[in-house]
Amino acid sequence: MTTTEIINSALELSAKERNEIIHRILDSLNIKTLSNAKSMARYAEMYDVMCSLLGEETLPVKCRKAEYVRARQVIAYAMRMEGYTYMQIGNAVGLDHSSITHLCNNMETALSLPKMYKDDVRLYDAFRERLRDKGE
Repeated sequence: MTTTEIINSALELSAKERNEIIHRILDSLNIKTLSNAKSMARYAEMYDVMCSLLGEETLPVKCRKAEYVRARQVIAYAMRMEGYTYMQIGNAVGLDHSSITHLCNNMETALSLPKMYKDDVRLYDAFRERLRDKGE
């Protein structure tokens, strides 16, 4: 089982169980995978914030329903703005880097045209506010 598969499996667990698994993974990693481990840990933190914001216990990893795609889009864009590469974000999310590029480009478009993409912008703003409130 790859690290990404382990992380995706962990996303189906409670926050406490997820954090325990992530810390076990981080403890077992070597120097070569440290940057990916950091991006996966950051994704897990953002995932928890998004779940609480949407009132969901988990977010389906591969679901195409608009609200879940929008949630992944916001998380991917926020991680990109924090300096993570498309590849690091893709590894953490379980998507190809080109899919992450597409999500980030969509979010940039939404932020540049807020009247057309009210739901996207509203979710992004609420997400960033929750992250700030959490002290991140």
